[in-house]
Amino acid sequence: LGLDPGNEDVLALQAKLGSGLAERQAREAKVREAEARELAAQCDLFKRLTQKSGAKLGPGMAADGYSQQASDKLPTLSKDDLGEEFTAWPCYFLYPQYQTSDFVEELDERCLVAEALAMVFPEEATAEPPVWDARREYRCSALEAYVQLGASPSFESAQEWAAWTKLKRAARGEVFDMPADAASKRLRAMEARAEVHPLDHKWLRVPAAVTLGDVLKSKDHVIGGGVVNFYLYPRDSQAHADFLKSHGGRVIPWSAPKDAPLPVPP
Repeated sequence: LGLDPGNEDVLALQAKLGSGLAERQAREAKVREAEARELAAQCDLFKRLTQKSGAKLGPGMAADGYSQQASDKLPTLSKDDLGEEFTAWPCYFLYPQYQTSDFVEELDERCLVAEALAMVFPEEATAEPPVWDARREYRCSALEAYVQLGASPSFESAQEWAAWTKLKRAARGEVFDMPADAASKRLRAMEARAEVHPLDHKWLRVPAAVTLGDVLKSKDHVIGGGVVNFYLYPRDSQAHADFLKSHGGRVIPWSAPKDAPLPVPP
């Protein structure tokens, strides 16, 4: 170009290159703006979840005895028909006796545990049991529910939560500036650092008459990845007896959160 500043072919190529660079820069700027909005949204979600629901959030860990946490679903803030705001939480119902599970994408925090169990395991004798429940042991009134305590540390800030959710999206190939393989390795490293020895786990027995919101406020209960894990056993089964025996004094009876309303006398 210096030898022939009027060369039309060279000028056209230069203009094309400049236009392509400008378009790429514009696309990257839009992606950065979208990432900034997503970061702000996740920080806001974290603050509202922890402040409104009293929940403690941590990195997504595989449930005890299960190979992976399969869901990327996050809690959502909604309003009912009366305009009252509530949080809907994704929940796993885990059945260690058969190493299987059910996933509920959205469970209203105001829902009683008994109501949630009845949705999956109706009490009626005419209800068809799951194919794996040949003994018909799994009915809502016959089940004991537990959640883990101290299974992982909680995030100390909204920024930690936002960084973790970005890694999850990057591992799915949804973030342009981070290869999926690298994000997956960082997630595994984060989970390994957060892992607590099984002998340090404690288990909280959850009564059917409390709400999901009550469970969220339980001391030392960390909701890994925003997904609540309930472990369910038929009360009179050998599997339940073995669970209680193996965990000995690490099973804790329920005590209501300090800010929970007092029961109304009959």
